[in-house]
Amino acid sequence: MKSFHEFSTDFGAWLREARKAKKLSMTELGLQMGGFHRNTILRWEMGSTLPDVREYALLQQVLEAKFEGIA
Repeated sequence: MKSFHEFSTDFGAWLREARKAKKLSMTELGLQMGGFHRNTILRWEMGSTLPDVREYALLQQVLEAKFEGIA
């Protein structure tokens, strides 16, 4: 089982890659998710925090991608 740090780091890397694949800035992604501040996206990408279930569902929808690290 991964530690929180390992999981959040993996999630952050996935998020950064998925966002860049859609050619979105952090600000643009936040706006497409309904008004999240770019600092929120940054914290998720840095692995310091994780999105909640609702936020994760929005990420999947906007990015058209799924994080495979969630069982």
